[in-house]
Amino acid sequence: MKRISKIFIFVLCCLSSKAQHYPTFSQYIVNGLAINPAYAGRNGVMDVTMSHRRQWLGFNGSPVTTALSLNTPLRQKQLELE
Repeated sequence: MKRISKIFIFVLCCLSSKAQHYPTFSQYIVNGLAINPAYAGRNGVMDVTMSHRRQWLGFNGSPVTTALSLNTPLRQKQLELE
């Protein structure tokens, strides 16, 4: 019964999933984390960024890019490499 439940949940999740594409990050200046993961924790405070871009208005199927990122430092102490 557990196996059937797991298969059912997996199939249900796959039905509502959408494939990822290679987004156009022309707004990378606003969201540096989208391009470079080393950007996380840069300011030492929690940072939440959301951007939305719709290209070619008026055309059906035009590209839409929406990004949400959250990054925060893990500790308040500075880490050192020795």
